[in-house]
Amino acid sequence: MKIFLCTTASCKFQKSWSNIPFFLNQFLVKYGFNVENIVLKESSVPAFLYNGFFRIFRKIIKSQSTYFYSRTKFHFFLMRLYGTYIKYISAKEDIILQQGYSFSLKNGKNKVILFGDWPYAYYFNKFAKRLPNQYEIRSIFREDKVIENADAVVTLFPDVYDFMTSRYQNKNIFYFGNVVNVDVLIPSDILSTKVVSKKIIFIGKEHYLSGALELIDAVNKVQKCMGNIHLDIVGIPSKLIHQNYPWLTVHGYLNKDDPRQRSVYYDLLKNARVFVNPTRGWNAFQATLEAMFFSCPIIVRENVNLRKTFPFLENFSYLIDDSSALVDCLQLCLKDQELFKSKSLSASATSSLHTWDYFMGQLTKKVLQ
Repeated sequence: MKIFLCTTASCKFQKSWSNIPFFLNQFLVKYGFNVENIVLKESSVPAFLYNGFFRIFRKIIKSQSTYFYSRTKFHFFLMRLYGTYIKYISAKEDIILQQGYSFSLKNGKNKVILFGDWPYAYYFNKFAKRLPNQYEIRSIFREDKVIENADAVVTLFPDVYDFMTSRYQNKNIFYFGNVVNVDVLIPSDILSTKVVSKKIIFIGKEHYLSGALELIDAVNKVQKCMGNIHLDIVGIPSKLIHQNYPWLTVHGYLNKDDPRQRSVYYDLLKNARVFVNPTRGWNAFQATLEAMFFSCPIIVRENVNLRKTFPFLENFSYLIDDSSALVDCLQLCLKDQELFKSKSLSASATSSLHTWDYFMGQLTKKVLQ
């Protein structure tokens, strides 16, 4: 049996989708599967023209629409050609393991398993704070049919699992936990580094900008009364920050496929005292889990998937809420050494439960049969 691992970017590179295709491919091979990676490429010219026009149109009419090229019916049907291609090069027992829920590679011959974060309908239900427009509704309808007709569906988040099992009739929807996407050794004495550190790390792309700016403001206040703090911001370009402080370093995106940038990224995690992403609603989950693996407690605002993934969230976090502002959380983390040690050890222990070996064991047992 062969697994056709169909991803939106090559599994050779870690930068794709929080490193998940890279590690999924590695562990499928480790577990003895014959894997062929097929990259689901967008048709570049139509995508460039459509998205360019769409961005201009959206700006003119001040629209919040997310109906980019990848959501269009044209792209939906072009992607089905990959399924037809696999039909003619595969054996009947081969399996298609497809990233994303937006289109189907189902070809009438091979079992199709979808894996992803959340469906489009979940985005509007939990994040968008608006109703979908008529084009987005059509995309949701197409995606709903894809999910219903899949042989199995795997999500990485517990609240998404609850949403999908309540929305869809498909009985083969699964949640096996999440995964730590790190392949470096953690120093045995890392806690001794953490307890003397006053380095704070933020990781997140441009859509977490509001959280980064809030953190800069909070660190500036704490710096005035405590001093000797350093903040590293990873993932957001410096041109979007527009602030310069001697205690602030904005690294931009660090590519793990580049040995130098990879070394910088992991050194920052090894030396950071705490991971902070105060963005409301979501907090760069994979980066949060990575930081925990490096024994970093976290300072975040609680969200439903964070709580459902980690029922004992308080054990390794300083939660920003009505009673504890971000400044309060930072000060408590930096001042109370015994509490910090406890949370650091708990962060490491909790993250160690989210292994690829466990995930693959469940995937193999319940889906890849």
